[in-house]
Amino acid sequence: TDDFGQTPLHIACLKNRASIVSILLEAGADVNVVDARGMVPGSAVFGPTDFHPNYSMSLVPMMLAKQFTALKAAGLFLNEENEIVFGAMYEDLFFRLSDDRIVTIDGFLNEVMECCKAEVLKMKEVRCGNAFSVYSIFRRIQEPTPTATLKEIEFLETLNLEEEFPNYKNILKRFIARVKERKGLLSSGEEWLSLFLNYSGHTLPIIPPEVKLIILSYLKNEDLRQVNVCGKQLFS
Repeated sequence: TDDFGQTPLHIACLKNRASIVSILLEAGADVNVVDARGMVPGSAVFGPTDFHPNYSMSLVPMMLAKQFTALKAAGLFLNEENEIVFGAMYEDLFFRLSDDRIVTIDGFLNEVMECCKAEVLKMKEVRCGNAFSVYSIFRRIQEPTPTATLKEIEFLETLNLEEEFPNYKNILKRFIARVKERKGLLSSGEEWLSLFLNYSGHTLPIIPPEVKLIILSYLKNEDLRQVNVCGKQLFS
């Protein structure tokens, strides 16, 4: 983020860079994030009451609206600021699509909503035997600390997300990446924690690896990164 707490998505929306907004959303950028003024990325496009004319033929409003609709269709969190932005979109009449067609907002978003609801239903039906469904994993998408078993991640990676869940593929891919990152940080942290304990100079009881992982699981990713940085500085 910059000095004002603005993320790349904030800046791309503010500068009306549709191609960059598309890339960021595909990479899993969070539309709910707020800057230091309490503004979400969509605030640049639609304020609480005013439509910004320079976005009238932009693809950015349509991209954000699709993301909002996907979240709402799946029962995921959309913060109050975005609810205001979403409501303001309906005050305009049309969206421009990527193929340059002009469509009514109501008609377009109703179609997106129906497609998203169908994909959510499909998530509940696509299962790994009797163990779990895609939806049982998907429900954890917005948890601050992403959690999934190795079997769950391997199952998701066997699916053709592009084809099976086109409206949620980016969210699912981002979740997989976050889980893998978390597992990597925990694994490295467990190794450094062992060295930290030995470094104390005291004779300490042997702590099983699974207990160390439980201890480390209470840390946020940023804290785990600091553990790894300190470990490298002390022992590398």
